[in-house]
Amino acid sequence: PLPTPPHTSPHLPTPPHTSPHLQANTPRGTPASWTTPYLSVATEVARGMAYLHSHRVIHRDLKPGNVLLKLPMMTAKVADFGASRENMQPAPSAGLHAGAFSLERASAAMTMSMAGTPVYMAPEVLRQDRYGKPCDVWSFGGLLVHIATRRPPFAALLESGHLSPLDLLNKVTKGEMRPTSNPGGQPGALCFAPAEWPQAVAQLAEACFAFDPLERPTFEEAADVLLQAWPSPHTLTRTPTTHALPGPAR
Repeated sequence: PLPTPPHTSPHLPTPPHTSPHLQANTPRGTPASWTTPYLSVATEVARGMAYLHSHRVIHRDLKPGNVLLKLPMMTAKVADFGASRENMQPAPSAGLHAGAFSLERASAAMTMSMAGTPVYMAPEVLRQDRYGKPCDVWSFGGLLVHIATRRPPFAALLESGHLSPLDLLNKVTKGEMRPTSNPGGQPGALCFAPAEWPQAVAQLAEACFAFDPLERPTFEEAADVLLQAWPSPHTLTRTPTTHALPGPAR
């Protein structure tokens, strides 16, 4: 693994039951503080991804574990470009992208760790179709869901036994399930996980999960939406944190 820079936290928040530090910082049952710091974190991630896309680079593995948070101001930086690719679309004869998951492999990985990469993957990636920049936008929506629920996408759904990992992935690839689905009909729940987030962020996440990749927003558009969600977009401030931020889910 790459070394973690001094005074940085390696990851965005992980589920409360795996990280006592997060539970102390934002106790279970209380709303996530989108004013400080998560709205600014999400905005910085969107801006960073917009920069990558402007240079024709797709990340292909955007998730909370690949976002560094520098203390004390919790400045977000996108990291881990091991799966990134410069070409947006392969030639028809080039075959599948290296590292693409089959549904069986993705299902096995999700069974081992519900915080694993497959739960952040876009349908076209899971299907091993040709894909481009919009696959990162879907993953960004998964990152927003993770912040809102303090859990990886679909984690509560899988724990409920409502669907097996393979059945879930099949539904995602067909557009029958997304991280903002509410199969249990619980108010404010995302796949059985209670969510707390501003309406603008919820609407942005829903747009990120458009089944048609061409209907998803760009990262420039996502950053604009997040900036407008602030009461005063031109006076963004952060409050330094003294809590140790959590490490990755195990």
